[in-house]
Amino acid sequence: MEFLTQTVDWLNGVSGFEFSGHGWIAFIAGIVGVTALNIGLMWLTVRSNRSGHDELSDAAGRMAMPPPLKPRSKSDAGETRRV
Repeated sequence: MEFLTQTVDWLNGVSGFEFSGHGWIAFIAGIVGVTALNIGLMWLTVRSNRSGHDELSDAAGRMAMPPPLKPRSKSDAGETRRV
């Protein structure tokens, strides 16, 4: 218990923040959690890219999309149609 108190006092002195022991535990757990989430998501991205899932979903998306519209000519742009 004395070690934890000394560690909290040292962290408060070094950082300039006045956190309690629970505050430091939450702060460090948040940093570790966000870092683990970042590493996990990047690993999934690399794994998906290497396994070929990205190409399969991209090809399926292209087949489902309608063809692009033709651009309007300049003469049609200024005209208004009256009904």
